[in-house]
Amino acid sequence: MRVADADTDAADPQAILGVGIDADQAAISLAYRKLAKRRHSDLNRGNAKAEARFKLISAANELQIGADALPVVLPLLEQLYDLRRRMRELAAEIDHTVPEPHRQTLMQRLEGQ
Repeated sequence: MRVADADTDAADPQAILGVGIDADQAAISLAYRKLAKRRHSDLNRGNAKAEARFKLISAANELQIGADALPVVLPLLEQLYDLRRRMRELAAEIDHTVPEPHRQTLMQRLEGQ
């Protein structure tokens, strides 16, 4: 696979790193290390194009690592949203069942204050 051009494929981390869409983490890491070594600023002093390319390669690698974490993070976010929804339901229940003097205290406890 070709390595992407900074101007045309900036939004596609796989193209920037020169790996396929189905590449595993080992292939992505290897591609990143090769490209980063070739474009690193210590090897290309004064070359603004190489510096910009190195930054693009680093950003693509970070995006790819973030995409690999999605299967782990998404279920946790869903649990968090479920808990917040349940908190809102409890707050609505308190509004209807708890007398006014106690309502504010319970609401503060629910919100963790």
